Parts: sequence; C-alpha cells; structure tokens
Amino acid sequence: MKKKTVTLLFLILLLSSCRTKGTPGPDTVIIWLQNNVVPFHMEPGHGCEELRPLLDVIGDARIVALGESAHGTHEFITIQHHIIECLVAEKGFNTIAMEADGVWANKINTYVRTEGGKVPLVWNTRNLINTDETLLLINWIREYNLSRENSRRISFRGFDIGSGQDAYWEFKKYIESVEPNSTDEIMENLSCFKTYVMPANNQYDTQNAEIQDQCRKGLQVVYAHMLANQTNYASASSTSAYTDALQNIRTLIQYERLVAFKNSNSPEARGLRDRYMAENVQWLMEQAGQNSKFILIAHNSHIQKTPVISYGTVTKVPEAYWEFVAQPTMGMYLYAAYDDDMVSVGSSFHHGQYNAASFKGNNYGRVKAQTASTLPENSHEEYLLGVGTPCYILDLRSTRTASSVISSWFEKPRWLRNHGVYHDPDDPSFNFQWVVLPQAFDIFIFLEETTPSHLRWR
Repeated sequence: MKKKTVTLLFLILLLSSCRTKGTPGPDTVIIWLQNNVVPFHMEPGHGCEELRPLLDVIGDARIVALGESAHGTHEFITIQHHIIECLVAEKGFNTIAMEADGVWANKINTYVRTEGGKVPLVWNTRNLINTDETLLLINWIREYNLSRENSRRISFRGFDIGSGQDAYWEFKKYIESVEPNSTDEIMENLSCFKTYVMPANNQYDTQNAEIQDQCRKGLQVVYAHMLANQTNYASASSTSAYTDALQNIRTLIQYERLVAFKNSNSPEARGLRDRYMAENVQWLMEQAGQNSKFILIAHNSHIQKTPVISYGTVTKVPEAYWEFVAQPTMGMYLYAAYDDDMVSVGSSFHHGQYNAASFKGNNYGRVKAQTASTLPENSHEEYLLGVGTPCYILDLRSTRTASSVISSWFEKPRWLRNHGVYHDPDDPSFNFQWVVLPQAFDIFIFLEETTPSHLRWR
C-alpha cells in the first residue's frame, strides 16, 4: 500500500427540488450534475443495487468514513444505517466506529455481541447519540450478530476521547478485578490526574510545569505497567477486557494533553483532538487485525482530507496566515497513513433543522431542535440544490476527469455547512467552512432538507 506524506502547507495551497435564491451553478454544471448524480432512498431496507455506484468507488478500501455537516439529524444517521447494511453485506466490513468515547462504545460492543442485557445509551440533556435512529442501528447490529458465529460478528467502537472521568473509573474497576492486592499502589500513580485533571471546570492548563509533569509521568507509569502485564491480565480477565482497559489508560493520557492545551493557540494544540482520534482509529485497527474493515461515523470536519478553514478565518484573517490557523483533521492523518485504502464520504443539506445545544455569550443550553442558518453567497449547497433531486450521491472523483468547465468549477473553494454540537445562529464561524469539495471528499451525499433526530431522553 502506497504511503503519502500530507503536509498542512501543501493542502492549504490546494485550497487557493428547485433552484435557490443566490448564485446557482451555470447550466453546464447543473446539466452535468443531473447526468452524473445517483438518486437513492435514505431508509435502509431498499437493497443495495441503488448504492452500486457508491460500492464500486469504495472498491477494496479498508476504511470508509461517513461524514455529516450537522450532528443531530434524522436523515444523516438513517442514510448511514442504509450504507452500513450494504457495506457489511457486499463488502465485508466488520467494525463500526463512531465519534464517541471508547467507554460508552465498549459497552455498546458488549451489548451487540452478546445476548441479554439492556442497551447502555447515555442519558443527559446534551447528548446527541441517544436517539431512536441510533438505537435502530444498534439493534440492527445486534440482530445481525446473534444470527452468526462469533468470528463473523460486527464490532462497535469509539475513537473519540470523552471526558476522562468514565475512563478513569472503568480502568480502576478493571485493576480491582485482575490485581486487587495492588490496586491502591497502581492507582496512586493516577492521583495527580484525579486531583488536577478530572474535576469539571478544572484549571489544569494554568497549573505549573511541575504538576503537569507529575500527572503525565504517573499516566505513563501505569501505561507501561499495563503493557508489561499483558499476558497475566488477559489471562485473569479476557483479551477483549484487557484491550478495553488499555484503551482507557490511553484515553487518560490523551485527555490530560487536551486539557493542558485547551486554551492554547500553539502549533502543538491545533488539531490535537483530531490527531488523537486518528491515532485511536489506527490503534483499534491494529487490535482488530489485518482482516478488519472499518466504517467511521463522524462530522465532515473530522473525516475530510483537507484542513478546516472556518468562516471566521476566511473573513478575519489574511490568506497568507491561513496555514497557521487552519485545523488539521483526523481524515488528513488517516489519509497519510492509508492512502487509497480510505474513502471519505461527505454530506450536507440545503435547509432544515437539526438538534444542537444553544450557545449564546458563553452560555450553553440544552440540546433542542435548531433551524439551520441561512446560506451565505457562494455556497456549495446553492448549486447542488439546482439538480432538482432531494437525495443523491455524487462521485467527486469523476469531476477531475470531466471537461475543463466542470473540473475548474469544482476546484474552486466555496462555503459548506459546518454545524457542530453547539448552535449560534448569529455567528457564521459556528456554521460554515471554506472548502474545495473534490479535495476534501471522494464522494458527496446531498439532501434538500433535514429534520431533527428523535431524542430518547425527552
């Protein structure tokens, strides 16, 4: 497999059913799109034949990353469910990994691979995963698994870092089970982490270097201890239990660094979460073995192969300095490691609603249905709507071999929706990024309209 070294500067240089109000694409572009897009049903249960063009592009890739321009929509998770069923059936994918913390995902993994028990969905007022749509996907995985032998069952994983608190307590519980007489001695190495890093609203980033070094060294001691005792611990529990515990201590190491740099603008801090998520995906794939094939579910801004250049960067920072403020992505790191073994599938919508937490003046509200902000001029969604099809797939690779008119149109940067966990309708920096579609994604899914996902904790 060919390797590529993708530098941030190189990528920045690359970035140099009716029509909507604004500036739609020229007729030549619209006609080309109408002849090249693939309409499909959003809901699973329609078979895989209509997704054949998507499956052909994916080919023998080991990673398919499914992105979304907004969390909390009914449509995106439903489409992902449809695609997942076909990737499992037609391409042999055997692991689904979400932009979620490993502790929760490991509990879901136990649920989908075993009989009995209750689905361990998270219950809180800022959670976007605990939805009817996610539960439908989880239960489909379980039903699929329980009709097959263990070696052919699908695994469910999480590659995000989470809060660190859940990982700490799960790790402590594991140590108590495999080495009860030494639990206090082992956990003493994490006392600095527990004191300074774990508390909510901690000020760890303001602590002196001596304290931060102490916390960091304690984490490394425990990690080294886990590696040295792999055989004994796996024997005393199980290989999967040991692997989950090792993942938890890796999460604590990452979380300590994220908290230490949470208010930093240093080069080391930029894109640190995405770098860790990419490392976690690679680590999970190594644990799963050479025959593993991963479906990643995350926001566009994590799975795209180019840096995130936000609305605020484009409108407030001179272009010569974009290199220093653009955010590296998980997709960039994974593409550098896996090249053509990774396929990135982006998606967006023209108008509609999605669930997100309200954000105003540094005050965070509960998750609720939000109306998507009005598109700025010169957005991708404007001309994509002109196709007149409410839901379709576009192979962006085909734009590179199309006529010069088509290829030049698609090689220009435009705005793309970029809605996250928080919603502030008055701040475009929360809502849009500046992107060249064929450089960021291999395939693109466009929807005319979205509706909020169905939250289960209401």
